[in-house]
Amino acid sequence: AQGVYTMLVLTECKRALAQPGIQGLGDVVQNALGTVGRRVADVFVFIVQGGVCCCFVDLVAGFALEELRGLGQNLVMPLVALLFGAMALLREVKQLGGLNKLGSVAMMITVVGGTAAGCRRLAKLGSSGFAAAALPVRPVADSVMLAASIFFSFEGLGIVLPVEKEMKNPEAFPRIVVLASAFLVATFLSITFTCGIAFRGEVEGSIIAFLASQTTGVEKVFMHFASVLVAISVVVTFPLQLLPASQILAHWISRVKGLLGLGSASDKQAAGHGGRRRVPMWAVQRLVLVAGCIGASVAVHNVALLVSLFGAVGQTGLGLLAPLCHIVLMRRGVLPWSALRATTDCSVVAFCLVIMFSGTYMAVSDIIAAFG
Repeated sequence: AQGVYTMLVLTECKRALAQPGIQGLGDVVQNALGTVGRRVADVFVFIVQGGVCCCFVDLVAGFALEELRGLGQNLVMPLVALLFGAMALLREVKQLGGLNKLGSVAMMITVVGGTAAGCRRLAKLGSSGFAAAALPVRPVADSVMLAASIFFSFEGLGIVLPVEKEMKNPEAFPRIVVLASAFLVATFLSITFTCGIAFRGEVEGSIIAFLASQTTGVEKVFMHFASVLVAISVVVTFPLQLLPASQILAHWISRVKGLLGLGSASDKQAAGHGGRRRVPMWAVQRLVLVAGCIGASVAVHNVALLVSLFGAVGQTGLGLLAPLCHIVLMRRGVLPWSALRATTDCSVVAFCLVIMFSGTYMAVSDIIAAFG
């Protein structure tokens, strides 16, 4: 509910401002909270979208290492880097529409297969086994980590406005957000209460890749097929997730060049080269981001820990910015004042702050315990 509310509030603020050039969360924050707010928003968007990309790379790397065991990590990771580097060069939202639809179909097949496998395992465990597996080992910590993971599942906040801008009927966006979020919640609950309990403590990466290694016969063939689909869906949706992070990185680089007075020198240098072709700067920036994701995957090869960390650090920050903007715009008279909406906004901000600090501490502690 918090994720849906934040997305709808963000689009409401954007439409209330009714100014040309507003293309993302940062632009809304700039108008409502000023330059400092914009810089904070950019940091949070960069953390979240960079975190999503790190998780994507980690999932595909785990799949590749499982499928290409004979090659070893030293050979597999460069291949993964080349694959994601090539996908990173697709940078327009319009270029990604068909690829994202393919990814959605693949994920639906995967969810059905994973849920069925989880139900079969739970049937074997029986009621007593289910109760034992469902009980949290660390009630408070597990609840906070679960909340951070749920926050991460709404990581699309950073690409809400770019996607809305490309829609043929932007007015239908609120309804689509609600429907898509309801589907996301159903998917999350389906996997959590089947695979999450049935295979608790056994999985660090892709649940489908794990199931493919545990099953036999026809079921193994299906799980292997589903695992391939997951890898494909992750790869083809990677460019869209990279889009906000690459835009922010380009803005930061441009700002630093301006502060250092390097803009004019660069222009002169480019002119001096005449017609000689060079690698576009946007391509270099995207490849640098891919290299960072590869490094994070090698350092922390546990998707669950990455999800909890980035959800706690970044997504909670994004989640509180839209309600803050909403309150400011209501106080300015841009939006009609509502005490109920203001109370809701303050509650969302408080909840985000609690999860941010407690979730970050626990996620970092778990990473240190696992890899320290």
